[in-house]
Amino acid sequence: LIHATSIFIPVRKLFDHFYSHMWFDGDERMAEMLNTIRNHVHYVPKVVDVAARIVSELPIGYNALHARRNDFQYTEIREIPPPTIIANTRAKLRPSEPLYLATDNFTATFADPWRAEYASFFQLSDF
Repeated sequence: LIHATSIFIPVRKLFDHFYSHMWFDGDERMAEMLNTIRNHVHYVPKVVDVAARIVSELPIGYNALHARRNDFQYTEIREIPPPTIIANTRAKLRPSEPLYLATDNFTATFADPWRAEYASFFQLSDF
């Protein structure tokens, strides 16, 4: 490590960009890496187009919640029921404001508690 020009510290879960776990021997190398990512790492255009269409149809001032269910190691996180999530987020995600729910749970009834709680509720299947 004494002569390394960069270091990557792998972690089990990356809840931010992978490059926030990298350190360089100078600001110039960091800037070079960030420029490379900015210039060459992009979403597939179709994904951007679909997302833009959905966002354009959502009301101004909507909130979004990503309820991830199937990618956690610990089942107690995965098993938090929707009413508990709603109660835990109510102060920030007010039922009077539009809500878009993104989730990897495709059970037909999973979103029902949010649909009942929020006057203006949306999810991918609505588009």
